[in-house]
Amino acid sequence: MFVTPPFYQQGALSRSVKDAAVMLDVMTGPHLQDPFGLPDDGVDYVAATNRSIEGLDIAYSSDLDGLFPIQQEVQAVVEDSLQAFESLGANVKEVDIGIEQTFDQLWDAFMDHWSVTMAGINEGVKVQEGIDMYEDHYEELPDSITEKVEEGRQMSALELGAHQAQITTFYETIHQLFEEYDLLATPTLAIEPPSTEYSSGPPEINSEERPGPLGWFLTWPFNFTATPNASLPAGLTKDNLPVGLQIVGPRYHDERVFAASAGFERVNPWHYMYPPQA
Repeated sequence: MFVTPPFYQQGALSRSVKDAAVMLDVMTGPHLQDPFGLPDDGVDYVAATNRSIEGLDIAYSSDLDGLFPIQQEVQAVVEDSLQAFESLGANVKEVDIGIEQTFDQLWDAFMDHWSVTMAGINEGVKVQEGIDMYEDHYEELPDSITEKVEEGRQMSALELGAHQAQITTFYETIHQLFEEYDLLATPTLAIEPPSTEYSSGPPEINSEERPGPLGWFLTWPFNFTATPNASLPAGLTKDNLPVGLQIVGPRYHDERVFAASAGFERVNPWHYMYPPQA
């Protein structure tokens, strides 16, 4: 099995933007087992954290063209945080991205690809290791895994092709945006951190039914776009709950995301932002 098949990546968490830049400086470069790996481009990502973002044009979308309902307070915190970019000389403009798909169309494409990926992983382990996790260890696997393997096994090539067309259109739309803008900013989550009584997010947002299991965070559609993304602490709600800001850059422009993220961090440092301990 490949080290990094599409839509299935491993990464790291960091405490600061520079910490993430150090990580990428170390990790950057090709891997012989990864057919999707890129050659080392020689970019110094730590140095990129000191670059100016003056003159950059940043597109802002609060809800990805209405795909996601957003809590008002979350939107207000995010939009207030965007002033950090303007204070550094960047231009921020709210935009209509031009997304053609409905939430359900993107969600179905995402989940069906995930099902095929899970079924493929099972087959890969069977071929490489001689272990059929699905057939021989069914009772030991969670329902969330067995259901996806079953769905992936039943998926036809035509169905997968139809979903691929949706993914391609979304991919092209996002990258067309970057022909005019240098970066895209969105909320990370549509809501403040949910109560622990919900294992997969709240059932409603703004008193309306949530659009799908992942209809409360705006990060998963960018699994389709191969873009460098960062999630930054934007601020706190009145209840001292954290709100996130997502920054998306064009492909192969990770250094631009680092520059914007580091500039934001300098204006809005977050290392002191710890909620009160109970």
